[in-house]
Amino acid sequence: MGSALAGDTPIWVDHVDDHPGPATVLINLRADPPSFFSRFERLAEIVGIDETDVEAGRTRFRFYRERGYELRTHSLAER
Repeated sequence: MGSALAGDTPIWVDHVDDHPGPATVLINLRADPPSFFSRFERLAEIVGIDETDVEAGRTRFRFYRERGYELRTHSLAER
């Protein structure tokens, strides 16, 4: 990245497909799983409430589950 402080920055907001940073958590806001997700220790998926978002979230869930990743869900709709 362009900043000299990039290595010391705990949170990056970015739109690139490949992230070179030292981050351990990836928060995915895209409809598809990022191709580089396995480089991170943890991945958080944000799923909206409309049917398109829900179905895309289910597809990503199956994608990760089929690859043997331990998955946990947290519903914020019940709060």
